[in-house]
Amino acid sequence: MSKCIAIVAPMRMEKQYEADFRLLLENSGQELNLPFLYEFISYDYTAKNKVNQYKEDTIPAAGYFLSTNLRRAGYDTVLTQRIDDFTMQSIARENPIAVCISTTMILRKKTCLEVIIQIKKNMPDVIIIIGGMLVLKSFLVYRKEEKDEDEESWQLFDRFEPEYENCLFIISHHGISSLYRVLKEIEKGKNADYLDIPNLAVPLNNSLYFTQYKEDIIDINNEYTHWELLEKIPYRIPIRASIGCPYRCVYCDFNKLYPGFLTRNMDSIKKELSTIKKIVNSQSQPALLHFTDDNIFIKGERLQAICRTIIDSEIQLPWLCFMRASGVNKSDIHLLKESNLLMSMIGVESGDQGLLQAMKKEQDLRQIKSVIELLDENRISVLMTFIVGFPGENKETLNNTLMFVNSLNLKNIFLTYHLYPLKIISLSPVLNTENRQKWNVQGFYNKWKHYTMDSLQANEETYYLFKNIDDIPYHYLEESNFFNYRFSYEQRKKLFNLRKDLTIAVFEKVKTEKIQTIFKDIALAMRLPVKLPGNEIIKQLTVPGY
Repeated sequence: MSKCIAIVAPMRMEKQYEADFRLLLENSGQELNLPFLYEFISYDYTAKNKVNQYKEDTIPAAGYFLSTNLRRAGYDTVLTQRIDDFTMQSIARENPIAVCISTTMILRKKTCLEVIIQIKKNMPDVIIIIGGMLVLKSFLVYRKEEKDEDEESWQLFDRFEPEYENCLFIISHHGISSLYRVLKEIEKGKNADYLDIPNLAVPLNNSLYFTQYKEDIIDINNEYTHWELLEKIPYRIPIRASIGCPYRCVYCDFNKLYPGFLTRNMDSIKKELSTIKKIVNSQSQPALLHFTDDNIFIKGERLQAICRTIIDSEIQLPWLCFMRASGVNKSDIHLLKESNLLMSMIGVESGDQGLLQAMKKEQDLRQIKSVIELLDENRISVLMTFIVGFPGENKETLNNTLMFVNSLNLKNIFLTYHLYPLKIISLSPVLNTENRQKWNVQGFYNKWKHYTMDSLQANEETYYLFKNIDDIPYHYLEESNFFNYRFSYEQRKKLFNLRKDLTIAVFEKVKTEKIQTIFKDIALAMRLPVKLPGNEIIKQLTVPGY
């Protein structure tokens, strides 16, 4: 009889710790992207028929990877991102021999404990296996010689918790081989013995026993998500073409979590694309490829190889990825277009060259500007990200960032941005002894200060940038360039600025009449009959990050 394994892979359970300047309706969480605004005004602020609102549960890539590879190993699997009672009770009826928690999108111990408690509430006797980034990071912090109290309290292994009984932690960069061994032991029932399995933390006598730790090996060309083993594939299909990042940016922890850099060969990628193509065609559903690599184009040769592989697969799906501007050349733009690249996410981080050097970002602002303008010219969307408050940040560097963004020469406005107040995270070089002393860094995560700024100022300066960036829209998750292109370039500019004015008005709690005036201007710019929202609608408007 086949054994069932449940996989719980929450997408995002953390409190909003970064700025978020999207304008939402509080009751529904609906964002006021341009397609929704158009219908919102057209239907007298009822929006009975929403435009472009494709919704589904979003599950991290690790969930799909685990589910399909466990099925290849002969197990049945149940996969969810939800932890509500109804979902947990449904899983309990499947009598799983274990529940696996993926911590890819869980940032701290408190949240992980909440998931464990909810599982135990509905399945008190089940063995819970916890793996992923939070577990690995917790172990690396646990082994550090120097760590402060705030940093340690976010991690899993600062002390033993009663909830850890009946739990096993897999400490690994990849973890699939250790998971198979753990499951084989679980099948032995009372005779199970986990202490000879490497890379585990096992509850023992009200403490955690750490088994031998050794680097594990993954066959990246064969251990990928086997989509043919799922009943249905998601709208946004995650694909991994590499693991790790060869760069060493000072604010980032990837180089400690993944010190190596592995690239997948093109035959392997093409095989996965071929499978996806067959499934998408048979299910006749909309789909989007999302390459989840930290940095997909390390060099021009890699860009060319990946684009040609996508083209040769004839999959004809739009795709998006994270990239560095330095990985793109003008001569390659035809490949990006032909392969159907929809959006590139580029970490600009600052418009000040000196601050980029302090970050060890190893990018030239002139090149970044040139590549962003080239992508926009070719109707390829760009999402720019910026970090606010890195050591050395001041009014001059902030205004240089403002000048960089406002000086972009755009022809389509297929460009958006995100602003992130600095988070000082475990294992990032910001926290090493040399940098702490050099920059007088104190505190952790979202409460810190250094020689030029503190976290409260960083939040204030983030809003300063948002308020003063012209013409370029803040990133809305459900925005539709296809829909927005019905408006002229000048109309789009005007509408994006009016929506920003509306966001500022809501944020600063201006009078209802002012908000109604902005809605009137939006209606006129969209060439719709003017209908003013009432107080009941205006009270629903909210900016979630503050």
